[in-house]
Order: sequence, then structure tokens, then C-alpha cells
Amino acid sequence: MSEGKKKHIRLDFAPGVRLAFTGTEVSADAGVLLLREFDERLGLTDALAEKLVDPRYPAFTKHTLRDLLRQYLYQIIQGYADADDADSLRIDPALRLAVGKERFEEPLASQPTLTRLENMILARPTNLRVLREANLEWVETARKLRDQKKFVIDLDSFEDPVHGRQSRSAYNGYYEHRIFLPLVALDGETGDVLAAELRGGTDYDIDPIMDLVCPLIHHERVRRRPLRVRADAEFARPELMERFEQYTGLRYYIRIKSNAVLEAQIEAFKTPPPGRPPENDPIVQHTSFHYQAETWPHPRRILAKIEHWPEELFPRTGFIVTNDEACTPEDGIRFYNGRGRAEHIIEEGKNALSWDRLSCHKFRANRARLAVHVLAYTLAHLMREFGMPRSHEHWKIRTIREKLLKLATRVTRGARMVFFHLAASFPQKLLFLRVMKNLQRLPVLDTS
Repeated sequence: MSEGKKKHIRLDFAPGVRLAFTGTEVSADAGVLLLREFDERLGLTDALAEKLVDPRYPAFTKHTLRDLLRQYLYQIIQGYADADDADSLRIDPALRLAVGKERFEEPLASQPTLTRLENMILARPTNLRVLREANLEWVETARKLRDQKKFVIDLDSFEDPVHGRQSRSAYNGYYEHRIFLPLVALDGETGDVLAAELRGGTDYDIDPIMDLVCPLIHHERVRRRPLRVRADAEFARPELMERFEQYTGLRYYIRIKSNAVLEAQIEAFKTPPPGRPPENDPIVQHTSFHYQAETWPHPRRILAKIEHWPEELFPRTGFIVTNDEACTPEDGIRFYNGRGRAEHIIEEGKNALSWDRLSCHKFRANRARLAVHVLAYTLAHLMREFGMPRSHEHWKIRTIREKLLKLATRVTRGARMVFFHLAASFPQKLLFLRVMKNLQRLPVLDTS
């Protein structure tokens, strides 16, 4: 049998059919080239890689930190959240080109290399700090491009169920399973994720909250920006409110839990106003007063909302503590209710980019993994903002991936050129071309 025939596979049920792995290169992820185009215009991963400390011995280093970061970030956005996926993706021609044209002829990093990246390089305290600062710098770049004037920080947390004995994971009685409990800070005006901090499953101490919030407040105050902060009852800590009150021009709105003293202050509003109530909507009343808890050094303003719902005997009540003495109770509570967007962003991060897949054994490695996944969200979110046309700006990251980035292509190589042959019948062809045009209109930023 000739050497050529040895490459063919015969099917017993169909003797006239032969299989052979002799076709051209193909990829199902050609849309990753859009990510690289956007990344290249703004110089995001280039600037980040320059600041990271690489402890590896150069003579034995095959993959640069820049290439490793690009590979990991791009494959997360493409839907491959585990380092294990690198073993099958390392020969993908689209991903190889996106990571770096000078590496197009060579395979990318394997799973062990990306695992070492998390555990031995990015988990170092200095590099973890660089990752978080880089995320803020990426957001700052976007703020300059959009000429942003209003800045709102929303603070929230979410549960991350674990399925092993990861360091500092713990059974949480409220969520009724073993979890981590990460903290997240977001820009309520734009949907940018500003920072995230990983906590143990039962860690409700003030220190992780201060570690998350204080650098953000300092970042905004150095730039002399008027700032408003919204947070749930978990953040109603005296230490945090006192820190906020040290900054002139910062206004906070934090939900606090009801108690007998607060309920007594709104006793006059617990009786529905006279008149025929609406059939399906509640009767809503607002008021404000000053209140001093035992742990507070001075009284603070409380905004109260009272809702009388049809067929409910008792009203629903809610309380917000604020240092804003000028807003009306209705305006203050309406502004606070805008923080509901934060929950949608967290869900998008979990569902589309696997923020909750923190499966490393070491806690510091999981901190690094969370920081990388936040960077992946920022990269995808900003590409959506500056690349997608207005008619499609409401698309979720998962929708963008499934309809635009998961794009099959055939790859051929000439003497000097590499051709990616995209399907002529691709349903989103016009959208793809428009996004590429929008990205190439962005200014090329100097990252040196």
C-alpha cells in the first residue's frame, strides 16, 4: 500500500467512502479577530503585559506574558472559560493569529502553562494589583472616549457555589451551600465593572469591603470627580459611611434594615390615604427624617418609602441612609433603585464569562482568576460599546459571541498572505463589516 493510501480511513459500512485529514485549516472562532482588532487599537493587553512581573527564567520561556494574557482573555470571551480548553484551542488558526501574528506558525500555550500563569505568576500580590489597576485603566480609556461626565459606583456581592474544598470556601447558611462570596463594584451609569474582591464563604468582615472601595474612591477623588455611591444593606457599615463622609462632594445612598425605631418614625404613613386605591398599582408615599443608630457617632438622614398594595393588610417599607441633605425623598429613592442594573451585569458576568467558575485550590489563584475574568468582561463590554451599532448595543455578550464571534472560516496560505475565507452566506455579514469599520475608526492610543 502506498504512503498516500495509508492516510485514508475506510468505512466498513460504506466501502466507497474514504476519510483523510488532508483538508485545509478551519476555525469556528474567526470572530476573535474582532477582539484583537479592538485590543490593538487601544493597546490594552500590550500596556498590561508591560507592567506585570515575570518571574520565569528568560532562557526557558517560550510564551510571553502578553501572549498568555491574550490567549486566556480571548478564549474566555469566546466561551472557553477553563484552562483545560487550551489543549484543543492551541492549534486554532484564528486564535493563533489573534494572539500574535509572529506566533501564527506555532501552537499556543497548553493547559499546564495557563495553570502556572494563574497559580505562579498572576497570583503574586504585585501582579494581582497590576491586574486590578489595569482594569481601571481600561475603564478610564473608555471614559475619555465617551467623554463621561457622571460617575456612580454600585456596590454588590454574589454567591459563587463551589464543588470541592477550595481554600477559604465555606458553607453559608443563608445560601445553604458551600460558596465563595465575591464583592463587585460597578459604574452604574455605563455598566463598566470597576473592581472585584474575592471573599471566603462566610467572610463578612469590613476589611475586604474597604480593600475594594478605598482604591476606587481615591481613584475618583484624585480626578476631582463628583461621585455618588449606591449599596445594599450589607454595606451599611459605620466605618464605610465615615470614610465616605471624609470626601467632599461624595454622596452615598445605602439601604439599611428595618427596626422598631425606624418603623415608629413612619407610623403616620402606615394608614392608607383616603380615596379609592388603584386596582393593580400600589399607593406610594415618601418621607425623610434623621436617625442615630447605637454604632453611629452622629445622626444621619433616612429616606423612607411606604407602599400600600391592594389586598395587603400591612404596607411594605424600605429605608435608605444618605448624606445627601438636598435631594427629595422621592428623588433619592428613585436614584437608589437604579442600582438594579448591577444585578444584571453580575448575571451577565456569571452566565457569559463564568465569573463563578473559581475552581483553583489555592485562594490566591482564585483571586487571580476572578481578576482575569473581570478583565475579560471589560474587554468584551467595551468592544460592544464602541463596536456595535446603536441598533445592536442592547445585545448581551453571549448573544454577540453566538451570532458574531463564533464564525466559521477556512484558512489558506499563500507565499506572502494568509487568507481567512468566511462563509459568503454568513447571516451577520453586514453587521460584522460594520463592527469592523467602527473599531477601525477608533483612535490608535500610545501605550508607551
